[in-house]
Amino acid sequence: MKDNINISRFSTVLLLTVCIISAKFLFARTDVSSQTEAAEDGASEVYSRLYSEFAKYPHRLAGSENLENCFKAIEREFESAGIEPRRQTFMTLVQETEYCKFSYDGVQLDDVYITDNGPAPFVMDKPISCPVVYIGNGTIKEIDGKDLKGAIAVVDATLPEASLRDALMTGAKAIIIVGDATLDQWRMTRLDYKTASLIPRLYTSRKNAEKVGLLEADGSKIGEIDGRAILKDRETSNLWFHIPGKKGWTGNLNREEVLILSSRLDTYGFIPEFSPDMRYAANAALLADVAIELAKKGEMNRHVIVVFFGAHYAAQEGARYLYHSIDMSDKTVNPIDFTIRSERYQRELDRIEEYLKVAHNENVIGLSTTVGRELQQRLKKELISAVGEQREPMGYLRLELAGLEDKLDKGMVSDRSAAEARIKELNAEIEAHNDDRAYWNGLRMQLTKGVFLKDD
Repeated sequence: MKDNINISRFSTVLLLTVCIISAKFLFARTDVSSQTEAAEDGASEVYSRLYSEFAKYPHRLAGSENLENCFKAIEREFESAGIEPRRQTFMTLVQETEYCKFSYDGVQLDDVYITDNGPAPFVMDKPISCPVVYIGNGTIKEIDGKDLKGAIAVVDATLPEASLRDALMTGAKAIIIVGDATLDQWRMTRLDYKTASLIPRLYTSRKNAEKVGLLEADGSKIGEIDGRAILKDRETSNLWFHIPGKKGWTGNLNREEVLILSSRLDTYGFIPEFSPDMRYAANAALLADVAIELAKKGEMNRHVIVVFFGAHYAAQEGARYLYHSIDMSDKTVNPIDFTIRSERYQRELDRIEEYLKVAHNENVIGLSTTVGRELQQRLKKELISAVGEQREPMGYLRLELAGLEDKLDKGMVSDRSAAEARIKELNAEIEAHNDDRAYWNGLRMQLTKGVFLKDD
């Protein structure tokens, strides 16, 4: 029978020391086809049954009926092994699209989706109607010479260095992102989340875009966007199980210990309602299989808690709720006495004052304070990230250059002058990237010395 209690009621007694192992990496199979084959092999009945059940619900938003059906399937497996299911319930937010429409030159497109709009709802007073302009990968180079002010920009996310930021900076009123099956969720998420503005962003497939001529849009034709997506409160839960260990057994820490095995099961991505994820479903099925096998082997020294998280939106929300309840269960570490809490709040306020002092200092990189050093490290990481992000576009350029040079050497090009011109362009682009890399690395050196050159 379900026990809808907060995990802290249990953990006050047992969770004195927590050893955490995330089941996200436990034997994770990255290829969905191999996961399906494994389920059909019959190597594990628990894994096979659960994976087959999860496959019926590829979209599992927090608090949804699909997620609940998956949780019930897990509960059945554990209950059949004599392990009682428990729930930690909490409220979360999910983006829900009520409707989304986009037309170009009077033609309505099918399968257009509102992307994750972050903390802001996607609500418009009236439809957006304005010229549509295709801008390739969305960089300044592609935008140059095109008027985006008040326009709907079309960005091809399949191209190297695809970006939305420059379109926003040059006045685009909305963005249509075009993609295809070559894109993975991580690339799309990075593209979308790097966009600071909250203007409307929609996604459609290349097939749809080509059908109506979006990839040739030059501003002479009008597009219209009408949609509504809002953040809705949802009650969701973490499903957890306790496999008891030996009472009174102590390890090297001289107190009872608990091992936590965890995996998330909900889905949420670039398009919240349309983010199928069977990789994590396979991980969850495997975790259930491993946990039940552990329970069958008899009493272990340590207690084991098996958790299936029901929300990972907003910085792994399910995990944060779980570990917060664990932290708060140990009153020696997290006392609720108001005097102690007041001291903690005062330390937080003092920290804010330190940040404000840094904000008013002109020579930030020369500061030797804790906050100053922290900021310097963050700046270094940003510069390292900028260098790292060059690898993908530089790789494409070098591959194209090597291929062209090889064909030219072998006399396999029909237009030699065009090939030589393109090689010249590629070398210039690679040189420009190398110049950027040298500049960023130079800034990193200046950060280390604590002094920026005046021109930088």
